[in-house]
Amino acid sequence: EPILGDEIKDFKIINSEFFCVKIGGLPLIELKLESSDNEKSIKLLSANPKMIFHFSLLVKKIDETNSEVEIEFAGKFSSMMEMMIKNPITKFTDEIATNISQVNFNI
Repeated sequence: EPILGDEIKDFKIINSEFFCVKIGGLPLIELKLESSDNEKSIKLLSANPKMIFHFSLLVKKIDETNSEVEIEFAGKFSSMMEMMIKNPITKFTDEIATNISQVNFNI
């Protein structure tokens, strides 16, 4: 939650595999933790069949105090849906990229 940023209007944890998030003017999006590799690799998959997408985050340790994080967003959208979500999803992804630098992965 701390890395999600100002574009988040609502955030709710459902259980250990699902959470809901409202990004900008988009409807509430349910995301599922698709895979996790000891918190070094995480894939979040949209549970909404009208908005098929996923976020993948890969954390690569550089040294004891530095890590590199790779963020990937991929999705399949109709052209109308793409027009609606492009700005909010881009802002959301940019905020994650900025805010993730504040996370201490060496805890």
